[in-house]
Amino acid sequence: MISFYLFADAIATVACLALIYQYLSRKSYLPFPPGPPRLPIIGNAFDIPEDYAWKQYAKWSEKYGDVISLQVFGQTIVIINSHSALRDIVLKRSATFTGRPYHKFSEMTGLLGSNIVMTNGNEWRERRRIIENSLKPVAMQMYRHSQTCKILKLLKRVLSRPDEIFDHTREYTGAFVLDIAYGYDVQDSEDRFVKDNEEFINLFTRTILPGALIVNTLPILGRLPPKMLGQEFADLVERVGRLWKQVVHEPYKWVKEGMLTDEDVDKEQVLVDGLGNTYFGSSMHFALASLIFIFVNRLFAAAIDTTTSASMTFILCMVLNPHVQAKAHEELDRVIGRERMPSFYDRPNLPYIGAVYMEILRWDLTAPLGIQHTPDKDVVCGGFYIPKGASVIGNAWAILHDPVRYPEPDVFRPERHLSSEGRIIDDPYLEYAFGYGTRKCPGRHFADATIWLYIVTVLTFFEIRMEKDARGMEIPINVKFETRGTVRGPLPFPCTLVPRDREALERIFQQS
Repeated sequence: MISFYLFADAIATVACLALIYQYLSRKSYLPFPPGPPRLPIIGNAFDIPEDYAWKQYAKWSEKYGDVISLQVFGQTIVIINSHSALRDIVLKRSATFTGRPYHKFSEMTGLLGSNIVMTNGNEWRERRRIIENSLKPVAMQMYRHSQTCKILKLLKRVLSRPDEIFDHTREYTGAFVLDIAYGYDVQDSEDRFVKDNEEFINLFTRTILPGALIVNTLPILGRLPPKMLGQEFADLVERVGRLWKQVVHEPYKWVKEGMLTDEDVDKEQVLVDGLGNTYFGSSMHFALASLIFIFVNRLFAAAIDTTTSASMTFILCMVLNPHVQAKAHEELDRVIGRERMPSFYDRPNLPYIGAVYMEILRWDLTAPLGIQHTPDKDVVCGGFYIPKGASVIGNAWAILHDPVRYPEPDVFRPERHLSSEGRIIDDPYLEYAFGYGTRKCPGRHFADATIWLYIVTVLTFFEIRMEKDARGMEIPINVKFETRGTVRGPLPFPCTLVPRDREALERIFQQS
C-alpha cells in the first residue's frame, strides 16, 4: 500500500506540473479576474464553499466586482454575478461558450455520453436539435392529456393523504415523464424507476460543481484505482455507474418487452419509440442506445431538478404567506370557480397566478449556479483574461436577487411582477432559472407547463396550511434547503392540504 505521504507528494507534483503547464500555455498576460487571495500550488482549494456557494460568490462580488475567479491546482474557475457581465462575456460569444469542462468522474462512470457533460460537437448538436423539437411549446400540447390524467391522480392522492404532499409531488413529476416517454404507469412514489432516477440525479449533481471531486480538478488521478482515492470515492463510482445503467436501460427494456407481448404499453404514446422511428427508421436500435435513452433521462432530470423542487417551494411559500394564497384563491374563484378543472386556456386570464409562478422561479430558483460552461478558445473581456477550458459559472441567484432590480429580494412578493393595472410584466431575467446561452435547459417548456398546472390546480381545490399537533397547535416550520450540488429545494417540512370544496372535487373525479 502506498503511504499517505508518498501519495500527498504525488498530488503536489501533479499540481505543480499543472501550474507550469497553465503558465506556459497562456497566450495573454492580462490578469485573471480578481478573487480571494491564493495559496501556493493549491490556490483557492480551501475557499470553495460547500454550502450556499451562490451566496458566497455574490458576497465576494461586493468586494472584487461582478466577475471573480478562483484557481484550484491550476484550474481556472470564473464566476459571473451580474446580468450585464454575463451578457458581455458569455451571451455575446455564445458559440464560444458552448462546451463543458472535462469531467473525469463521468468518464469513470460511463456518463460522458450524457448531454449534461457532453462537450460541443456534431453529436451534441444533433441531440440538441432533436430534444428542442420534441419539447418546444407546440410539441408540449401533445402531452396535455397525460398531464391532466396525472394531475387528477395527484388530487386524489392529496385528498386521501393530505399530509404526504412531498411524496405525491415526486410521484406526479416522475409519473408524467415516464408516461410520455415510455407509456409506463407509475403506481406510487416508491416505484423502482422513480426511485432509481431520483437517487442517480441526487448523487450525480453533487459531483459536477467545481472542487467537488479531486479527479475533476486533477484528471490524471482518475487513472488510479478508485480505492486509492478512498473507499467512499470507490463506492460512489460504483454506485453512480450502476444507477446510470439502470435508469438508461431498464425503462426502455420494459417498453420493448411490452411491445413484443402487446401488453401494458400504448405504442401511440411512447415517445422513445416515436422519436426512434422518426429519426432513425428500422435501424433505430443502435441510435436509441446512444441518443434516445439519454434524451429521456435528461427529460427526467429536468422534471426532478426543476419541477419537483419548484413545486415544493410553491407549497412552502403558500404556508409562509397566507395573504398571497388568499389573493390567489380570490382570482381562481372569480375566473374558474370550483366546478371544473383548470386548463392551459385559463392561463392568460390568471395574472396573479402567473405572478406567483414567476416569483417562485426568482425567489428560490432550483439551479442557482446551473452547470458550468467552458470557452473553446481564450477570451479577453473588460481587461481580464479567461483561458480556454476554464469553468465559467453564471450565478443566477445573484442576478435574480439584485436589490436594484428586485427591491427587498429575499421577500416573497408576487406583486413585483404585476403592473399597476394588474397585468404581467415580462421579465427576461427569469430565463436564467433554466440556464443561459446555447446550453439553456431544453426541458424548460416542459417544466414551465408542469409547474404552472401544479400551482393552479392545487390552489383551485385546496388550502395549504401548517400542520397541527395533538393539542391543535400549529407546528412551526424550520425552513431548511438542500444546499449542495446543482439542485436547490426545500427539505420536507410539516404541512397539510385541506379541500376547499370536497363535494365539488368528488364530482370532478366522477366526471373524469
